[in-house]
Amino acid sequence: MSLGAMPLGYALAPLASDAFGAPVPLAVAGLLVLVSCAGTALVPGVRRLTWPATPQPQPAEPVAVR
Repeated sequence: MSLGAMPLGYALAPLASDAFGAPVPLAVAGLLVLVSCAGTALVPGVRRLTWPATPQPQPAEPVAVR
């Protein structure tokens, strides 16, 4: 789930594919992606993300000319 783990995945994927066949490692990888996305979606701050209110511009006050 990070770029740092990609080389490990590249090294282990052929071994897992030889041991279990291609569908099993792909299913496990898909499950890991699903779990990480669902875990992120379960964080309350992510589900209730709001934007701060934009302050409305105030009209300029008239300036007296002498």
